[in-house]
Amino acid sequence: MTYLSTERARSLLVGSCLLLACAALCAPARAQAQAQSEDATKAASARALFEEGVSLADQGHWEEAADRFRRALALRDSAVIAYNLASALQETGKLVEASELLRRVRNDAAADAELHASASNALVEVEKRIGKLTVHVSGQQSGDQVRLDERELVAAELDVALPIDPGAHVVRVQRGEQVVAEQGVNVADGQVQDVSVQVAIAPVATPREVAVAAAPKPEQSARTEPDHGTPITGRWWFWAGIGTAAVGIGVAVAIAASAGSDSPKPAAGDFEPGVVGVEVGR
Repeated sequence: MTYLSTERARSLLVGSCLLLACAALCAPARAQAQAQSEDATKAASARALFEEGVSLADQGHWEEAADRFRRALALRDSAVIAYNLASALQETGKLVEASELLRRVRNDAAADAELHASASNALVEVEKRIGKLTVHVSGQQSGDQVRLDERELVAAELDVALPIDPGAHVVRVQRGEQVVAEQGVNVADGQVQDVSVQVAIAPVATPREVAVAAAPKPEQSARTEPDHGTPITGRWWFWAGIGTAAVGIGVAVAIAASAGSDSPKPAAGDFEPGVVGVEVGR
């Protein structure tokens, strides 16, 4: 599919401008002047955007070219601009939108015969490449959104073959902000595909589980917080520590005494002197 050059498009645009000018002559003078001024401004902007789009298309910058053609079409409803936008969209793989624009040009009674023929031929080629995708979703709840890429599908679009651009796509089921199910699919040129998405169903709690969850939980014992205003000698743990230390000392003394009384006495022999008792006089 080829787009219209600037020269050819300008001649077609000028012809449509003359028709608008003739219609404007029938309006009252003031309304006519205002309408002519607005139309002239929009026409100039649309023409500038259109020519920029053609220049970008010549360089192979199809995304940018499509943007300029789309802006021009918003300012001026023209079959010529629509045809060029369809050409740029076809190059970027957006075949479904391109086909709708070509169908619109083909059915436009104001377009000339050559443009009609070009649009009809291009439409045949584009439709051969458009794929078909049937989306099946099960398990969704009321209020769930089914999205094909960034577009929300309504109920009438489920379980039927939808035209789709070739390439990778994702079907998501959203519940509020949460994605509860997701499935990717790749569609080739002219391919017919089905994709099924199953939303997981949360298990239903048994009456026993509900009763256990609703039962009151035992209260935890309150923790005693330290009283920073009481002196250290007035706190229970101070005297408990003192008592424990005293008991420990007493036990140690008893063990030491017991050990001393049972120790063996030195015996006379080659290595130890004899034990001599000495009486000290007064």
